[in-house]
Formats: sequence, structure tokens, C-alpha cells
Amino acid sequence: MDKSKIVLSYHAISRFRERSGAKYDEERIIKKLFELIDKSEEAQLRPRFKVIHLLNHNFEEAEYLMTKNGWVLVIVKNELKTIHTNQSEKWEKNVH
Repeated sequence: MDKSKIVLSYHAISRFRERSGAKYDEERIIKKLFELIDKSEEAQLRPRFKVIHLLNHNFEEAEYLMTKNGWVLVIVKNELKTIHTNQSEKWEKNVH
């Protein structure tokens, strides 16, 4: 995944504000999201959760980035679609 090509969706900005409790302006949130992207590592859903994701999202494939402090970033076609807190049983870091 080429992180330099990732763009942000308004939904991702809104979800980060909601889930982090951030009170600062949108420009600062955007900067923070790009910092998270830069510091994250590729991850994947465990197989049983991947099937559920595909069924719930019209079989649209996603890529995932995970940060050390517990955020999971969902990327579809180079767009950050949303951000989740790490639900550890669902995720695993990619092993290369």
C-alpha cells in the first residue's frame, strides 16, 4: 500500500472526532489522521471477521492499517473510509 496516495473521507474525519473525543478544529484533526497513517502498520481482519465484513459491505475489499495506540484505519481504493478502536480479537498485523 502506498500511504502517500491515501486521501481522507469526511466520514473518517467525523468518526475520529467522535471516537477520540477531539475538540480541536478540522485542520488539526486532518493533520493528526495523516500522522496516524504514517506511523501505522498494515494489518488484516482475521478470516472469520473478513467474511462478515465482505457480506456487510457489498463484497468491497478493504485494506487496514493499525497504530500502536489502538486505532484501525480502514482504506478502500486509497481513501480512508473510517477509523475504529482496536478490537484485538478481530485484527492481526500482517506478517511478511
